[in-house]
Amino acid sequence: MLKEKDVAVFFEDEKINTLTMDSELLLVVLSFVAQQEVENISANVKKGLKMKMKRGELIGFQGALVTIITRRIKLSLKMKKKRRQYDIYSRGMLKEQEVE
Repeated sequence: MLKEKDVAVFFEDEKINTLTMDSELLLVVLSFVAQQEVENISANVKKGLKMKMKRGELIGFQGALVTIITRRIKLSLKMKKKRRQYDIYSRGMLKEQEVE
């Protein structure tokens, strides 16, 4: 590690030098506080998602759902058109070249 080789890391804004004991303790405390903050944010996000689910709201990227629905509608319309063309073709009213 860097400390074993007497290499210091100096955080200018916080005035922390990793070679001093006081600064090392402060760095440990700050990292603990940061970890707690991350865990709090994660818990709040999970709680918020559960609340949205209880209210019946969509969770996640809304655009993906719209894309899937749009593709299904287009596919459904395309299939209906093919079915109509086949029905007309099977009655002899449409030539084979005209069927897409």
